[in-house]
Amino acid sequence: MKLKGFNVIITLPVLFLLFPGYVATAERESTFTDPRDGHVYKTIKIGDQTWMSENLAYLPSVVGPDDQTDIDGETKPAFYVYGYDGTNVSEAKEMLTYETYGVLYSFLAAKTACPPGWHLPSEQEWKVLENFLEIATDQSKFVVLNKAGAEHKLIKSTGWKQPAANVAGFSALPGGFRTSGNPRAGTKGYFAYLNDEAFFWTSTVYKDSKLAGWKGISASSSGIFGSVQRFSKGYSVRCIKD
Repeated sequence: MKLKGFNVIITLPVLFLLFPGYVATAERESTFTDPRDGHVYKTIKIGDQTWMSENLAYLPSVVGPDDQTDIDGETKPAFYVYGYDGTNVSEAKEMLTYETYGVLYSFLAAKTACPPGWHLPSEQEWKVLENFLEIATDQSKFVVLNKAGAEHKLIKSTGWKQPAANVAGFSALPGGFRTSGNPRAGTKGYFAYLNDEAFFWTSTVYKDSKLAGWKGISASSSGIFGSVQRFSKGYSVRCIKD
């Protein structure tokens, strides 16, 4: 860090003296084992919330990106693995993208994908996370090792084109998304934005239950962005503890 023209190395003891509220990442970390498939997830406590610090990887079934069984995503849950075009769960789990980024879920799949004791976070719960990090921005400016902003406290220090310090321990990964095709327009479903951006479903539904909220994180933009999307989109899931 540079401070008034000097290079300064701040050690953990100094951090605790400067910022009494600072809690080392290791002290906030834990693990959780999904009883459904034995998958072990890392977890992280951020403020008063406990999040999974890995993308959900629960995969009871799988389809390819151009699956048109439910084009609007309103009647059938769908599970995708980036880059996999098939229906064999065992094969899909052999994909490096599954091991690294977990599963992409349609909204109906995301709603019920989290294990017992966990749930799909609402937009309000994401807002709590955003507010906590924004409040801590000034206090943490000496800890963040590149440009400030909530997304740079959340993204994993490896796996991005522009990695950051991951001070919050959230370890967001750029798993991209799956978008549905439109057979009426002659377009096919496809995967996109791997290694560029992270997209996560929220549980918040809009406009007569036709659209759901999502959150996005990018290393090249400030803050956490988001909007609404049709249920058929394939996004990552980060579960939050009940």
